[in-house]
Amino acid sequence: MQVFSLFSTIALAIVLLISLSNDLVSATVTVDQRIHPRARLSKRGRHYRDYFTSDNEPRGPPPSPPSALPALPALPGLPGLPALPALALPQLPTLPTAPVPAVPALPKTPALPNLGGKSGGGSEDDEEDED
Repeated sequence: MQVFSLFSTIALAIVLLISLSNDLVSATVTVDQRIHPRARLSKRGRHYRDYFTSDNEPRGPPPSPPSALPALPALPGLPGLPALPALALPQLPTLPTAPVPAVPALPKTPALPNLGGKSGGGSEDDEEDED
């Protein structure tokens, strides 16, 4: 158990050190040194104008008209369309059933043997009966 707590303490310390080091590195970078998102696109060989127009709407081919979409398969049971035929399941043979026998009554628990106690179930306070 101590090994587990030691391991978890070390892991927590490592995570904290990494997060603090990331915070320190990001704090040392000035605003001028940060890379602008548009500059990132142009460094990859693309320009932000390739993706956006002046009003920030994405460029690309216009969407196809609805008539060019492929037709959906017909659903069964719609009016004017034939429904699927009912599946014919094989008829299972009926099994003969026998009457279930009644469960016999459980035998009564035999009485415990008398181990020298009083037959009346008396207690230690009944000492005056011994005279």
